[in-house]
Amino acid sequence: MTSYRYEREVFDVLRRTCSKDCKNEYERAVKTLIYRYNTSVYENRFVVGGALEVFTLGLIRTVGIQCKLVSDRSTGGDILLENDLMFSLKSSFVGLNDIRLINQMGKGKRNWTTATLFILSDIGIVFGTPELVAKSEVQATGDAILLKKSGLKRLISDKNNIFSLSIPSKLPAKLASSSLKASNAVARQILYDTNSRTLLTAVEP
Repeated sequence: MTSYRYEREVFDVLRRTCSKDCKNEYERAVKTLIYRYNTSVYENRFVVGGALEVFTLGLIRTVGIQCKLVSDRSTGGDILLENDLMFSLKSSFVGLNDIRLINQMGKGKRNWTTATLFILSDIGIVFGTPELVAKSEVQATGDAILLKKSGLKRLISDKNNIFSLSIPSKLPAKLASSSLKASNAVARQILYDTNSRTLLTAVEP
């Protein structure tokens, strides 16, 4: 059985030694991200998730831990540590709720086996592994493996699992129309880079 000893050590180093300046930078970056890219807009969920991976990679590296992003080529996790160990990153900005650990497409059973960092509004970063929750708190649905709300609460009940940070809740859905959309920014940048002035003028509000 996996002990998750090294992953725990990395999290403990991060929690104990991360500087106040780095914490503040991370908090500002996350706040700006979720306020600019409202996740009520479906496509923004992928953008926010990807940006959080970059922010969190940087945060871990600031305490001297060697790691790199692998989410673009790995289904097992998002941040690769030494000895082929990994962290998966999951986030929730709507309070405590069930969290999707694994998207399960096609046939065959998949299990939660990767140490996970949960980025949660009003709490911070929470460390979690399968051995820290009850088996009944990890639930398979038709297309996903979920950590139930009760399992998340169990993790949070141990202060050693929490790296406290000021993470805000997402903006309400009624403000989605005023949110930035990543596809718009990408489209405009490509039109600008390809000198497509007529199209660029036509798509401007």
